[in-house]
Amino acid sequence: MKMGYLSKRKFNRRFLINLRQPIFLVSDLLEREMNIVKLAVLILGATLLLGFVSCGSNDGEEIPYKRDSVFYLSPVTADEANRFLDFMVDNEQMDGEEPGAHFQLRKVGETYELKASVKEGISLDVAEPFMSQMACALRDSVFGGSDVEVVIVKKGDFDKILRRSLCLN
Repeated sequence: MKMGYLSKRKFNRRFLINLRQPIFLVSDLLEREMNIVKLAVLILGATLLLGFVSCGSNDGEEIPYKRDSVFYLSPVTADEANRFLDFMVDNEQMDGEEPGAHFQLRKVGETYELKASVKEGISLDVAEPFMSQMACALRDSVFGGSDVEVVIVKKGDFDKILRRSLCLN
């Protein structure tokens, strides 16, 4: 009877081992699939992060001037952006000494947009008449009679618009 018991036990042990083996294979497959899913999520996350970073920082092509910068987006040309920079420097609106004055030029349809932030401590109501005068001066001196809209934005964020002004003359 002991022989039968041993042989029965060996059979059961083999049977259990055979049953366990597919379970380990399934768990191995699940583990591999989870690693693949984790890798896919990591790659997707990195791709999205790079996409957001590159989208968030697309202020356009940059023309640096000392500590200041002029950014421009197509269809504004480098020549137009440089004419704007020369105008601002010649009229002492940009000296390169202020800590990081940044401007962005865009063209929407036939209208040029100048985006800029206002220095801290200056009210938007106080800046509004100056914005209108600036739009007129840029229209006449830089952009050959094309309409210009001056847009005041939050400092450091060209997409956060606070106020718009056109030439009223």
